[in-house]
Amino acid sequence: MFTHCTNPFPACHIRRGAVAVFALVMMVVLLGFAALTVDVGAMYNTRADLQNAADAAAISGVQMYLMPEMSKVRQATGTPDFGPVSSLIINQVTSVAGKYQLYGTKSTLVQNKDITSGYLDLANSKSTVNTGVSPKTFNAVGVMVRRETGSSNGALPLTFSGIFGKTSANVSASAVAILDDHFSGYSPGAPGSAPLWPFTIHKDELTYWQGQGKDAYSYDPNDDSVSKGSDNLDEAKLYPTKYTAANFGLLNVGPTSSGATDIKGQIDNGISSTDLQKTLGAPTADYTDSSGKAITHVINGNSGIKSALQANIAAHIGDVVGVFVHDSFTPKGGSNTDFHTTGIQFVRVLDVNLSGGTKYLWVEPVTYTGPGVITNPNAPSSNGVAGVVMLAR
Repeated sequence: MFTHCTNPFPACHIRRGAVAVFALVMMVVLLGFAALTVDVGAMYNTRADLQNAADAAAISGVQMYLMPEMSKVRQATGTPDFGPVSSLIINQVTSVAGKYQLYGTKSTLVQNKDITSGYLDLANSKSTVNTGVSPKTFNAVGVMVRRETGSSNGALPLTFSGIFGKTSANVSASAVAILDDHFSGYSPGAPGSAPLWPFTIHKDELTYWQGQGKDAYSYDPNDDSVSKGSDNLDEAKLYPTKYTAANFGLLNVGPTSSGATDIKGQIDNGISSTDLQKTLGAPTADYTDSSGKAITHVINGNSGIKSALQANIAAHIGDVVGVFVHDSFTPKGGSNTDFHTTGIQFVRVLDVNLSGGTKYLWVEPVTYTGPGVITNPNAPSSNGVAGVVMLAR
């Protein structure tokens, strides 16, 4: 029931005035909560968007260490020219970040000064990316993405906080990605891993072809096809070679002899962990111990290559496979040969002809970062053979 004020008029007027003041104060408080809810939420969401852009850009940028331009840096005998790699990283980072939308923008812009290339101590992922060491050792890319006054993206505009005199906020996010190329072994049993083939190539053969600059084949990742042309990646002739007896090496990994049937199965399906266990005593092909000391394996096999393998090899044109690397071999009579293996090289299969005319098996050495890679912080850098790309922070 509504009750009229019975007090003298001035008292009623004072009470009604107090209610109005109270309502005004509450309105200001409610607007403050609205500002807190809307604007802080916008800052939180923008921070998350910036972090997503920074993470993706850093991961994409560090993958430029897998490009041929970086291989040339690592192999340089004098002062390496890191300029081409730096340009690749900057272009890749800005391109990938640009695909991310922020609140009030159509893309995320990254300034060159906020892209850092250098070396990160893998034992201390929180350490600073060191830019003062030789580019040969570079393994990290850092990216800072900003919505700040004076930055390319500008400060984040606020909606309600203007009533308190604050019309914008500075928000930023950073990420550091690394290529851990301290490759120490390979596990072909890992789901999705590249097949490991029972082929071996002399290490000097790889070095020889890296200096030839041959680039006659082009790989198209869109349809996994290989054609004649250039893709700026040097190639190597796996067969014939000049360092191995009878030009090639087929290894007996698992089976006791390199029969065509066994080799065909390993070309189609890869060497199994069981095969490695039989030959190396472990289900993985390890080439450093826990302290980083080199491990070698003498694997018996046959010199030469069988023409009956051509169709099986040709079925894998465009695929990345692992092959063994040896530094010496010992003929045992006939084609029987012991190969002193020192590691694994990953290659893309390009072209093959093993029957009649000019015989060859052309491949393209690549840096492998897929499943199965085993790294060890104590192992030396593999100089781009294989590794793991990941966010350090």
